[in-house]
Amino acid sequence: MGFYARYVLPRIIDVAMRNKEVARLRAAWIPHARGEVLEVGIGSGLNLPFYSSEVRRVYGVDPSAELQRMARKRAPDGSIKVEYLLQSAEEPLPLANQSVDTVVVTWTLCSIVNAPKALEQMRRVLIPFTVRRRAAAARQPECRHGRRDVDTMFHRERSQST
Repeated sequence: MGFYARYVLPRIIDVAMRNKEVARLRAAWIPHARGEVLEVGIGSGLNLPFYSSEVRRVYGVDPSAELQRMARKRAPDGSIKVEYLLQSAEEPLPLANQSVDTVVVTWTLCSIVNAPKALEQMRRVLIPFTVRRRAAAARQPECRHGRRDVDTMFHRERSQST
């Protein structure tokens, strides 16, 4: 990996994803996450401050070591445990089947080379759910896979008895 991809591009991505509209969408949707969370494309950790106390752990997947380094600095102190997985989302996730309550993917799906394979991994680790919440990435330009709603969150609702 070259200097640009390793050091310059991660900072450009971080700055580009810190605009007011994106922050507004994060504030509206990320607090809905619950339990064990898989965040695909954790990047520089811009979602981390928005997780509620109902999140026990976040597994943050990203192939960029530099973005994960930035995320570690942004992670809240002690309130939520974050485990970083330095890998692409298409690779087999080192998590058990049906072990995750919520999957969060924010402005990432269109940058994954083999998105269907990544979605298979997300489906494999996600506990079957009864409610699906999806936030469309408003006014996002078409990405190379032709998806407009690339900001997605899936989770199962816990019944009152759990």
